[in-house]
Amino acid sequence: MPPPGALLTWRDGRHYVPGDGAPCTLCGALAHLISHAGEYVHKVCAEAWLTEHPLEARQGRFVSDA
Repeated sequence: MPPPGALLTWRDGRHYVPGDGAPCTLCGALAHLISHAGEYVHKVCAEAWLTEHPLEARQGRFVSDA
């Protein structure tokens, strides 16, 4: 898992949602990315969440591609 303030690496095609997308689980705006955990989310929202919640981030909610 990336440290707080780090950028996520989501280059794998499985992160990209075809079609209309769905609401971001963090901000509610339409998102076309999906996390490893299956949550629709903007990459920038996930990165901000990691910075704002460093203790919870250790549980692996948002991670980079291996």
